[in-house]
Amino acid sequence: LLALPVVLIVRGISPLVLIRFGEITSYILGHFVFDSEYFLRRKEFEKTKSLDIFYYNYKYKNYKYPPNVQWDLMVRRNFLVHPFVLYLMKANMILPGGKVHTIEIRSKISGSRDVRGIISSTSQQIRFTNEEDQNGQQFLNEIGIKVNEHFVCLFVRDSGYKEKFQNWKSDWSYHNHRNTDMDTYKQAATKLAEKGYWIFRMGKSVEKQFNVDHPRILDYANQSYRSDFLDIWLMGNCH
Repeated sequence: LLALPVVLIVRGISPLVLIRFGEITSYILGHFVFDSEYFLRRKEFEKTKSLDIFYYNYKYKNYKYPPNVQWDLMVRRNFLVHPFVLYLMKANMILPGGKVHTIEIRSKISGSRDVRGIISSTSQQIRFTNEEDQNGQQFLNEIGIKVNEHFVCLFVRDSGYKEKFQNWKSDWSYHNHRNTDMDTYKQAATKLAEKGYWIFRMGKSVEKQFNVDHPRILDYANQSYRSDFLDIWLMGNCH
């Protein structure tokens, strides 16, 4: 009831400014990262003029927090996000003509995929602040990575993350075909390290350690310095 008058005002001022409502899939990191960045790029590509406001779609009642607080912070710097938008969106769809005021951040047809080649035709939208970049560089300096040295992020899927953090299901075994054995990457990591690269084994929760006897190979996922900030910053600055 509170949302309906707001929606009527939105409809009334639409000749001056088009306001659209949408949802951001925030409970799965892959969609959360791609969909938000891609939406901003698509909007630049299509030169869309509108004021878009969103709510986070957590989908599951026992999963009320974004999977990465750093990405949540970066999204909120670029998007207007508020839980009440959910009710505005529902009220908007009750009234005839609501489609023009609704925006799909993720296409039901293509999903989280760049089938139109928009990424290569647009510039990066969601960026780190200067302070965040300084913090990331300071971390590299503290662990001994020099400015002119490259590092690689090794991101190998196992069941650890889903079992610990995505607890809206008790059995994720039907996803096991997507997993792989971390140990099968030892030879590749060692070869890169011998060529002068640093290697970060990524992960927020993993099944086992990555034990490789080389000073440039870091089992980052099992270190005390792992953080939501570094999870994003390292992946955003790796070679």
